[in-house]
Amino acid sequence: MSEPPAVEVRDLVRVFESRKGFLFNEVTRTSALNGIDLSVDAGTIFGLLGPNGAGKTTLVKILSTLLLPTSGTARVLGHDVTKEAAWLRPRIGLVLGGERGVYTRISGRENLRYFADLYGVPSGERDRRINEVLERVI
Repeated sequence: MSEPPAVEVRDLVRVFESRKGFLFNEVTRTSALNGIDLSVDAGTIFGLLGPNGAGKTTLVKILSTLLLPTSGTARVLGHDVTKEAAWLRPRIGLVLGGERGVYTRISGRENLRYFADLYGVPSGERDRRINEVLERVI
């Protein structure tokens, strides 16, 4: 039996919605990915090239389980990025240039919890270490 592709993407779509207006009832939809198909064999060196706004970072964030697709499927090492994210996260290394190392829409404690979970720190140890760190800065 042959090894699955390192990365396999089928009909991947990601649409971002933004709301504005007095009651936030005006919805604007922006398609970042529209039906992407891609297969990369294990051991292959592969690059994504394209202009700003082409969807490169969106695709990488989906493949690294940081962003959910709107539709379609994405698999890394044979595992579905939406259904098996907990298995994949400790096995993926990712550095995104030009971005902050935190998520500004969640609290500092939630950021620490998220990254501890990403690295598989057991929950009891995670909470203890987060409390220790926050005691130093609060």
